[in-house]
Amino acid sequence: MFTPAAICQVHTIITNNTLTQTDEEGTFRKDNEIRVVDVQTGDTIYTPPAYDQLETLMEHFCTLANDLDKQTFFLHPILKGIFLHFLIMTLLRNTTFNDRQISILQEIIQNPDAYFSVKQIQNKFAISNQTARNDLDRLTNNGLLEYRKSGKKNQFFPVKDFYNKIKKGL
Repeated sequence: MFTPAAICQVHTIITNNTLTQTDEEGTFRKDNEIRVVDVQTGDTIYTPPAYDQLETLMEHFCTLANDLDKQTFFLHPILKGIFLHFLIMTLLRNTTFNDRQISILQEIIQNPDAYFSVKQIQNKFAISNQTARNDLDRLTNNGLLEYRKSGKKNQFFPVKDFYNKIKKGL
């Protein structure tokens, strides 16, 4: 069963030793000082719900996830999963890594020999060269990737202890 407490417990496991403020592990935000900003324009792209609404919203999330509020219409399980994924990402937006960076990490978990170039990330996610570079640099600065020169371009590889770092956070 999904409960707000269980979600916080999973959040503690996932964010263990990954946040600069370790007291934020496994807790809901305590302020509204967060938003997602386009680094090139400075425009706010996303503002999450107010912190004082999170507990109530998570209770509603759990009610939906646990099928406690039966609907008069059929909601296909795949669509429900997509909807729940969107909701959890909206409510508990990961501020350490963005969705593209998380996708890169998942790819490494699935394929330990994976490596990336800026151009590859740019094409995969249809983003600018600078955004792709920023994504890879952030993963490098967080100790998950290292880069090596290959001709004129940098190639980004998982660090040797990648799995230990991921397990430590899980």
